[in-house]
Amino acid sequence: MKTRHRALKLDGIPHWVTPDDVRRMAERAKAEGILDVRLHSQDGLPTGKASIEFATSLQTKRAASLLNNAQISAVPITVTGFEHGAHKPFSRRGKMDPAAFGSRLGLAGANAPATTVIYGFPRKFTVVDVRTFLEDYRLTTWGIAREAFVPLMNSNWQARWAVHLDSLSDAHRLARHLHMKRFSFGDGGERTLGARVLYSQDESSASLPART
Repeated sequence: MKTRHRALKLDGIPHWVTPDDVRRMAERAKAEGILDVRLHSQDGLPTGKASIEFATSLQTKRAASLLNNAQISAVPITVTGFEHGAHKPFSRRGKMDPAAFGSRLGLAGANAPATTVIYGFPRKFTVVDVRTFLEDYRLTTWGIAREAFVPLMNSNWQARWAVHLDSLSDAHRLARHLHMKRFSFGDGGERTLGARVLYSQDESSASLPART
């Protein structure tokens, strides 16, 4: 298999992983010359696809053999092809502008370093209910309560909320703990929650202090 491309396309990436997780997976498989990793998103949500850029096309070719059926958290990864290396390094954070959600993300949406979207809550959940549900996770939220916890959608049976956080690590930690896990909500019965991480467009916002 010949290639002059310097980036490898992957599929089957679990939504909760970070670019560093993908890099570590590749390094465990003995891939060399990794320059950067990019997680692909659509409308602010992970697609399960990623790209790894290498220093040379030869290293890319070798990595294609090493990484096919490699695993992250026991989930097998598939190599789907090659692509040209970026003119500048891929973003390590796989950024996607939360503006894709319009004004629904609320006042803090454009400035929060990271946001986790949680869906599957009982339809009548309020901001107090969401805060109470999440208090054991000891998260540092971005902004005051009415800005940090934002309702996105209520259907006939579930509610979706955005939680604006002060760090991307908190956002990923929350998604890992909640996604596809079942919780009891009293009269609301048992429900399986879903969670996705959004990314701030402003790279520098990650270093801003949380507002109180």
